[in-house]
Amino acid sequence: MATVNIIPKPDWVLNHQHQQLHSNQRVISLDDKQYALLTLLMTHASQDVTKEQIFNALWPGRVVSEDAIYVTVNGLRKLLGDSVKQPRYIKTVSGVGYRWVGPNIGEDKPLLPRYLILSAALCLLGVVLLGSQFSISSAPEPMSPEQAENFKKARYLLNNDPTAVAQSIALLQPLTLTRSDLTEPQVWLADAYLRQLLADRQRNARNRNRAHALLTSVLAKIPEHVQANLLMAQLIMLIDFDPLAAGHYFKAALPSAQGHHWYGQYLLARGDFQGALEHIEQYRLLEANGYSSESVAWVYTMSQRHEAALNALLKLQPYSDSNRFYHTCLRTVYEQLGEYDKAFAEMKWVMQDAGYSSQLIAQAELAFNRDGLPGVYRWLLHEDPLRAEIGHYTPPMSLARYAVMAGEHELAVTYLNQAFEARQQAMLWAAVDPVFTPLHKYSPYQSLMQRLGILAH
Repeated sequence: MATVNIIPKPDWVLNHQHQQLHSNQRVISLDDKQYALLTLLMTHASQDVTKEQIFNALWPGRVVSEDAIYVTVNGLRKLLGDSVKQPRYIKTVSGVGYRWVGPNIGEDKPLLPRYLILSAALCLLGVVLLGSQFSISSAPEPMSPEQAENFKKARYLLNNDPTAVAQSIALLQPLTLTRSDLTEPQVWLADAYLRQLLADRQRNARNRNRAHALLTSVLAKIPEHVQANLLMAQLIMLIDFDPLAAGHYFKAALPSAQGHHWYGQYLLARGDFQGALEHIEQYRLLEANGYSSESVAWVYTMSQRHEAALNALLKLQPYSDSNRFYHTCLRTVYEQLGEYDKAFAEMKWVMQDAGYSSQLIAQAELAFNRDGLPGVYRWLLHEDPLRAEIGHYTPPMSLARYAVMAGEHELAVTYLNQAFEARQQAMLWAAVDPVFTPLHKYSPYQSLMQRLGILAH
């Protein structure tokens, strides 16, 4: 990737063939992620592009931290000579994502409509993953032009528009029925069903059996199919709430980067901190754009190694301006270390980013000045009218956490039971979450953890 010092001008021209920006005699080369991000922002010029859209566009089917977006956005900003505080091209939209606010960039004789150019950019990012998944043991008939067009469109929509999952399903369903010999449409359809399940489990309950049947069919033909194994593991762990049964599929998704990431999360939930750390480090080694010190810090926090967690987080301090997860992790670590003023400062940052008004934050400040952090958590538990996600998940799990830190243990277990019945994903890590340490000797909590049955013995 070239790093040319330039003076930003409004007359940039984008050469799609070579992934380069031209300004007079100066040329800037973009890597694949920067090119895809720039194309995505340009496609939605003057519109907010959410972080979820960026995740789905640049890392389809993968779970990476917000630090991956940071690296790509900051790299593109540096190439453009842009500023976070006074943006001329890419503006940070607090709590949402980013927006292209610069002038229109010219295109060097584009041969395709812009949406097809963006689709091609995103397909380039996924070609290695897809290429590794096609079976070489058989050669099915090629798709017809119409089938291929629908397949490409479905993938594009699934990766770029979270609101178009149903449309992707409508395109993929006929293809999987008429071409049952093709595995990739089945995998993508299962992925779409899983996304709907994670968004609304009750409304999309029938999708569970549909996704399971598709993945079972694929794995019967290709047992080593990486993405199918990973999706099956996520389905069993996150939807069925049977993490022990998911372990086999997580292992089968190794040695892919995402396989390491998710197997690390699985081991973390089971209390195997060293194993979790090893696999997350392997994930960071394999996936450069998925680098995340927050993930490492979170493992350290769960294992009560708070100084190590703080050191890992402070390495990211120069890049922390708009990363809510970074501030959430700092708040957690400072709180565990007993540095309550710093913890509350990080909490206020997250509250502001989550949309809390200055009046509501002032009420939280009054509670802190009167009763410290326990007072703030009592305010969040009993008086907060917004109940937004501020690093403690959403109700009822957030209320369980507030209740613990407010000293109301019986109420905490009541909310934990509700979170378990609602199958909130955060429950899978409740047994190792340091927030719940005060409950470890409380018999109702112990009974609930036995019901969850995830810790290794």
